[in-house]
Amino acid sequence: MLSCPVCGSTRIEKSMMTPRVNSSGVSESERHEKPERVDLTQPGSSAEQALAALRVMIEKNSEYVGRQFVSEARAISVGNAPERSITGEANLREATELIEDGIFVVPLPWRNPRDTN
Repeated sequence: MLSCPVCGSTRIEKSMMTPRVNSSGVSESERHEKPERVDLTQPGSSAEQALAALRVMIEKNSEYVGRQFVSEARAISVGNAPERSITGEANLREATELIEDGIFVVPLPWRNPRDTN
């Protein structure tokens, strides 16, 4: 499964070594200083802020239906359920089938807060 890119030999041996390469330009004393504390609970960049605002807007203006997303989306599509914006969970196969049936769905770049730590 592994071969030499130069000669093509499959006889590969691994030598034990622990190289120490200082390519970052950080001195040894700087490496042991305590790093600045960063608050990861708040969006830092403008892209993170825009994504956080989008999430708030979507969660405010839609109903979370969980694992019932696929059946609820189909019911809305055929008129058996009131038309509204919904969010929920679907696997790739289910989402693909919805799209193939002409039901517009979009994956959201975050998980349900109940599923995260």
